[in-house]
Amino acid sequence: MSANIELGKQLKALRKKLKLSQADIAAKIGIQQVRYNYYEQGKRNPKIDFFNAVKEKLGVDLLMINDIKEKPIKTSLSKDDYVIYLERQNKILLDIIQKNTKALNTFNNNIKT
Repeated sequence: MSANIELGKQLKALRKKLKLSQADIAAKIGIQQVRYNYYEQGKRNPKIDFFNAVKEKLGVDLLMINDIKEKPIKTSLSKDDYVIYLERQNKILLDIIQKNTKALNTFNNNIKT
């Protein structure tokens, strides 16, 4: 499963937990609803400004978040499952960082020319 889809699932769970519509969330963080919808569906990769806006406006740091659940799960993970979980979270963050680094490098190269 791609990092965008995983992030999209977390965004949807957060939105439902906050009891907000996509339009409400988009308005709070200053983007168009259609853009937010793309992020939630995993169709687009958000830039770092999106993560900063969510942290500032909603008080949620998506880069540090574990899984957001609609209802807490009252089970504990085994050590092996926890390691797998952390590896998955690490991969998601690395994918986002790599995509944003590539975009930043492209931007910097365009400025130099």
